[in-house]
Amino acid sequence: MDLSVIIPAKNESLFLKISVPALWVSINKSNIIAEIILVDNGSEDDTESVARSLGCKILSSPQGSIAKLRNLGASQAQGTYLAFVDADCAVHEDWVSTCIENLNHLKVGATGTRVVPASEKATWVSWAWFNLAAGSKRKENVSWLGSSNLMLKKCLFDELGGFNEGLKTAEDFDLTTRLKKTHRIKLEKNIDTIHYREPETIKELFIKESWRGSSSLACYISNGCQFGELGSVAIPMFVNICIGMLVIFLLTNLSLTPIAIFPIIILPFILMIKKGVPFNSFMIVVQTYIVAFIFILARSVSLAREIYYILFRRSDVNIWKICR
Repeated sequence: MDLSVIIPAKNESLFLKISVPALWVSINKSNIIAEIILVDNGSEDDTESVARSLGCKILSSPQGSIAKLRNLGASQAQGTYLAFVDADCAVHEDWVSTCIENLNHLKVGATGTRVVPASEKATWVSWAWFNLAAGSKRKENVSWLGSSNLMLKKCLFDELGGFNEGLKTAEDFDLTTRLKKTHRIKLEKNIDTIHYREPETIKELFIKESWRGSSSLACYISNGCQFGELGSVAIPMFVNICIGMLVIFLLTNLSLTPIAIFPIIILPFILMIKKGVPFNSFMIVVQTYIVAFIFILARSVSLAREIYYILFRRSDVNIWKICR
């Protein structure tokens, strides 16, 4: 078996009718032997029957984190290469062959493509988020990759011990950060993967990013508090401090409020510059700034919530269990 593709899913029958056929097209074009393994997380719709009709092998895990689902699929995989694809993502027809070619290069340990919003559903929020998160200026050699479409050799995945099941989110960041210590991570920019559930509104973006950041501190600690990843924790913490100062100044001395407001206003611009967002269009700058501001705010809220859970609800979040 050349390739095993793992798809974690819960109530995804609609999107599976798009994502799985796209995978088979890419697999068949690459002329390899492959399997698609769907790990069902207790679906209440016809996810299992749809997946089975599309040629997927079915595993079931009604309980557990997304990391646990992916690890379960990987444990049953027979392929030399291991791929993880989200149920709401449609890969390019050349995705399989391109990713395998990338992994055959010296020191490339993992690869995947940018994720673009489906054009028929995309709003200005969707495209502004793309410009910020995965725009054309992003480098080929990256520090981490998401697991919406991710491929690596199974032997390397096993060597790393798989995904950290103690993390609620950021398990892909954790895995690829550990992999980065010994291998390159290549972002393929010649082809893209379509994501059918990119945030379409500011509200959706805030909810998704506050959820995605809910294990930021745990992930940072589990990876040994690396200096290069300090920003994922330090920036949200700094914003929370500024918000606290703003509240105090509003209650005590209004003239001091600019001290707290200015850093919050300037941080989105710094993030945009760091991400290489083009400044050649006023509208793009404004839209991307709004999205960057919401992203930073959402991650600040999620960090505050995570710290609260660690300090006051230890039964829900065991930080020492999370650390590998």
